[in-house]
Amino acid sequence: QFEKGKGFLTTEINEKDLINSGYSIFTLDIDKNKLELYRVEYDKVEQKFIRKDENKKIFQKIFHSSLNSCNKYFEENSKIDINDKNYQLDDFFTMPLLTIDKINKTINDFDTLIELIEEKKFVAFNGPSGRGKTTLARKLFNKYIEENKMVLFVNDERYITNNPNQSIKNIFKDNYQNRDFNIFNQQHLKNKVLIIDNIRIGKNDSITNFIRESKNKFGAVIFTNDSYFDSRKALLTESGFVDLEKITIEPYTLKQRRKLVEKFAAYYKQDDKIELINKCIESLLVDETFVDLSSPDNLTVLLQRIIEDKFYEERDTKDSFSIVFEKNIYNRIISIIGDSKADDAFTILRKMGYFMFCKEKANYYKISTAEIVTLLNDYRKDWGIEFEVSKFLQFLDESGLMKNENEQYSFIKNSYFAFFIAKEIVDRKNNELDVNNDLTKIINNISFGNYSDILLFIAYFANSCTFFNRIMDSLNTITSNWIEISYDENNHYILKRMIKDGFVLKNNYESKEEYNERRDLQERGHLEKIDEHERNSKCTAEITNIEVNDIIKVIKLLEILAKGLGGYKGQIKVNQREQMLKSINEGLYKLIYKVFEFTDEDYETFYKTITFDIKEKRKEVTAKEIEKRITSILYDCLSTFTLNCLTSVCKIFVSKNSISLVDKLNDYDDKKNAVFNTILFKCVAYERYGNADKFADYLYEIYDELKTYDQKNMVKRIFYLFLVTNSISNFKLEKLCNKLNLQKTKILALNFNTNKISMH
Repeated sequence: QFEKGKGFLTTEINEKDLINSGYSIFTLDIDKNKLELYRVEYDKVEQKFIRKDENKKIFQKIFHSSLNSCNKYFEENSKIDINDKNYQLDDFFTMPLLTIDKINKTINDFDTLIELIEEKKFVAFNGPSGRGKTTLARKLFNKYIEENKMVLFVNDERYITNNPNQSIKNIFKDNYQNRDFNIFNQQHLKNKVLIIDNIRIGKNDSITNFIRESKNKFGAVIFTNDSYFDSRKALLTESGFVDLEKITIEPYTLKQRRKLVEKFAAYYKQDDKIELINKCIESLLVDETFVDLSSPDNLTVLLQRIIEDKFYEERDTKDSFSIVFEKNIYNRIISIIGDSKADDAFTILRKMGYFMFCKEKANYYKISTAEIVTLLNDYRKDWGIEFEVSKFLQFLDESGLMKNENEQYSFIKNSYFAFFIAKEIVDRKNNELDVNNDLTKIINNISFGNYSDILLFIAYFANSCTFFNRIMDSLNTITSNWIEISYDENNHYILKRMIKDGFVLKNNYESKEEYNERRDLQERGHLEKIDEHERNSKCTAEITNIEVNDIIKVIKLLEILAKGLGGYKGQIKVNQREQMLKSINEGLYKLIYKVFEFTDEDYETFYKTITFDIKEKRKEVTAKEIEKRITSILYDCLSTFTLNCLTSVCKIFVSKNSISLVDKLNDYDDKKNAVFNTILFKCVAYERYGNADKFADYLYEIYDELKTYDQKNMVKRIFYLFLVTNSISNFKLEKLCNKLNLQKTKILALNFNTNKISMH
């Protein structure tokens, strides 16, 4: 409290006669060599001691600064724990999005929230575990401490008794320990705040009564709960809770995630990596990562791992997924059953998941109460796990991991189910038990349910190159019978077939009579095909189902390979990575070609729809223009799909440390013909993860080897993408524009980021 000689002299303050109490305060300004003396007296209106001549409130601040520094939670609530490390709360606090339930209005500003609490006085924050309720409660605690209010903070129901007055005394003693309770009584009502964190208000009547009575003893009452209050609708109608303002904490949105990334980057002095970290986070927003990134608790742990271990440099996030996800499951178990039984409960859940996995598909997702009892009895003998049946079933009901319907239990989330199955399979393998049948079952049924999720978890938990070889063998087997069609033939084979079969108007346009006759013949032929299809429906459906299933399996297996590789860069040797890249590359193109195969009827429908839409929008359009537009639309669709597929693989596999593997891919076949597949893949890889010179030089050298107009068009599309996100010298830009037959001025006009073109 002392700065430039500030201090105060006081006489005894008589609490029974505050109006006649007072003291003097002096300030010594050393710079001006000036001493000033002020009289401080009690003000009935303000209900505070104030400096009369300047009307500045000072006693309250001095008194509470001393008092609040003794609060047991003063230090604790100013910190935040992330993965067993302490940080200052203000370094990372990001205001969540809040919804006021009664009026369905949202708030995303902390000061607005404070105004609402001052107006409503009685507030509850609802939301599931991990949504940031406790963090928000701590932030509010700090805010009111700064405002010199007396804040009582409680997160332990043991302090709450049947007597509300006694409960307040208990909480005060816990907070302020050696201080006299009269200090609390002497405070004005508006200066008292009660914060109740993580106590279920409906657990017993004493807690409900305490909160109801506290409204009359505090200027503001704030409590948090895991949406439990919502389920007790009867409480809302009771007189003590009618005026309760319920506020829901919403999941983190892109805006909050990005703010949190900025705070982490600033703390770790990684401000120049903000965009990289954001891209890393956004790439994880898929179900296969098993991380709820809308949860600030999960997000802070993940961000800490990403930044401390620099995951964003290699996009290696395997450990982040398993650490966050597994920790959340353990926390759920511990919160219900305690530390002593947590490992036993985890083991039983693992065994239950595997037991369900071994069932037939029809009963795959469920386990009966009787089967659980049998498993418990078996584990009591084999593992020495002591669990009363009733207590374990009660644990399942309360854990939020499983649900019970008609004595049949099932996992609430597919990711929980896949997690426990994968854990057991990895454990069996570590104990040298045969898991070949398990892996075969997963691979053969990967297009069904959770099987791809199980493989992804195994990829995160098991450090084994054999695992990836197994996946690659299956991938090669599935795609071995797929028809090989070169990219260029595939794209324009379809367009030529459409013209030949009459589904696109020919260059010598028909008369109306010729058109009607041809359409009539086509319609009759189409009806005959439908009849034939119905006669052979069973056989056709079976074949179609196998083909579709194969495509889905390949997509899933590529997914596993890509994500698994992302997590095992350290363990896999260079030649093994080279083999994997070759397998992924071959399988990926087979997948692309298969997707491009459409039936004649598909194209007929496609042509009809597009033609109708074009004519609706532009009445004067000619048939030739329609043909040109449809060809362009189809080309854009197929080429965009191809580039997206290739970019997805590059995103996971290619990095600054593995770009040398891409360099090794041969641009020519045995007959010295350019292989467009390879050229296209290398262009995408260099554009995404090489450097500007590598991409520009490669494109300049290889462009003349491209034989068709469409191949050149595809590569040009990659060049346009490159210009938006990369720097290139003016000299190289001019060279490439000349080589690709592009007008430099138009390129610069299209490129909104022209400052990336350096002029030297």
